[in-house]
Amino acid sequence: MLKAEVISSQKFCSSSFYNGIKNASATLSITSILSNYVSLPIIISSYMNSLIVKIAISFGALGIGIGSFLTSRNLICNYMLRHIKDIMYSLNTNYDEVHELSQCDSKKSYFNSVKYSLL
Repeated sequence: MLKAEVISSQKFCSSSFYNGIKNASATLSITSILSNYVSLPIIISSYMNSLIVKIAISFGALGIGIGSFLTSRNLICNYMLRHIKDIMYSLNTNYDEVHELSQCDSKKSYFNSVKYSLL
């Protein structure tokens, strides 16, 4: 089992999809590279949230770590459970869409399409 986590000096400054991808881009990149060269399960954990989970899975992650997300915030129990449920829902929905995304020739084209569709 490999854990793909990149420590960044940038702070997570917003909850928008664009900033989420920007903050998680290093971790997503290393996950994509590792998944192409090793046959071990990869757990991805830096800057993960319910928006980035599907992209992480399509890049080859087989597990998502959210421990630092939960411990770094003073969240009440219901708030934490809501985020856990959001991530679980994100992992369980649209599996076919995520699988098709992982089969794309160029994952960069996906990011470009997302970026332009949000503008």
